[in-house]
Amino acid sequence: MAVSLGALIVVVVIDYATGYEFMFHTFYSIPVSIAAWYVGRRAALVMSLSSGIAWWLADWASGHVYSRPI
Repeated sequence: MAVSLGALIVVVVIDYATGYEFMFHTFYSIPVSIAAWYVGRRAALVMSLSSGIAWWLADWASGHVYSRPI
């Protein structure tokens, strides 16, 4: 699980550094896959929720503005 969290941190930092114009969302599946393969289903669910929140935070922190709130 520590490797999966480390991978998530690396993905978030790279995503934030590249900005919102680069489509980086596919790479958020790497930590989820690591957690699912080596730890189990519950860890994969926790990591998928964490990845979703981290993706949103990186997108928000980089200043991405959407044309509509939904």
